[in-house]
Amino acid sequence: MVEAIVALVIFATFIAGATRVILAHSQLSDKARAHYTAINLAKNHVEQVRNMRRADYAQILAMTENGVQVNDDGVPDSANGKFRRTTTITESTNNIYRLEIEVMVEIKNPITLAFEGENEHVKSYMAHLL
Repeated sequence: MVEAIVALVIFATFIAGATRVILAHSQLSDKARAHYTAINLAKNHVEQVRNMRRADYAQILAMTENGVQVNDDGVPDSANGKFRRTTTITESTNNIYRLEIEVMVEIKNPITLAFEGENEHVKSYMAHLL
């Protein structure tokens, strides 16, 4: 009887430890997936701006945005968006035909449902063709 109780305690300890490892792995996997999605959202938005290369200059500058909440596909979604995107487009100081595009995507904390500082940045340059 004592051996069975000792075996059950050892088994329960093993199961508790394994459960903690599985939960930690799941949380890290979710976090990595969110960062991967955020970096791809930022890269895709930079490409959208770069594809407007021959557009009117005002249209390119109109792509600037500040804190737009977006979903996993980069579509604005203020109710369910897990990411918040800020796009800054500025003229280069030494060349008026070169634009600097910077996109920052913040990641919402799934527990607190707040944006608490985790983010990804992408910066690129493009020449504005006349």
